[in-house]
Amino acid sequence: MMVLENVELGDLGEEFLMDIIAAHLREKCGLPLARQGDWALELAVRQGAARITGVAEGQTISVAAGPAASTLNGPGSFTVGHDPAAARAIFLTYSSPLGVEPQSGAGFTLPPYSRVEVTQGGAGPITSLARHYLPMQTQ
Repeated sequence: MMVLENVELGDLGEEFLMDIIAAHLREKCGLPLARQGDWALELAVRQGAARITGVAEGQTISVAAGPAASTLNGPGSFTVGHDPAAARAIFLTYSSPLGVEPQSGAGFTLPPYSRVEVTQGGAGPITSLARHYLPMQTQ
């Protein structure tokens, strides 16, 4: 399931979001899916952050955030943050590559488990996200 916070839906976004919710509820209740096939959802973050999770195969999620936009074309999750006062956006991707399109400069692919900050001047350096693993004990 996707978690969407502080997002603005595009023209068809509301319909797609309702289909996503209906499909997830039907899956959890053991009923067949209401919508099948590929689709795309375009969102915009005006201020704050949006964490997108549970993107499935065949789904495309695009999120605009001030000086850049991101696109995920398949399974994975990512976070987009936008600070309009500082005119910057931050993109973090977890298990999948994330396409990033700055308004100034060439687009690029952010590798899994990394982050980048984008301003009007372009993209900053790509840095790796720390990965912490906790040991598990079974009894």
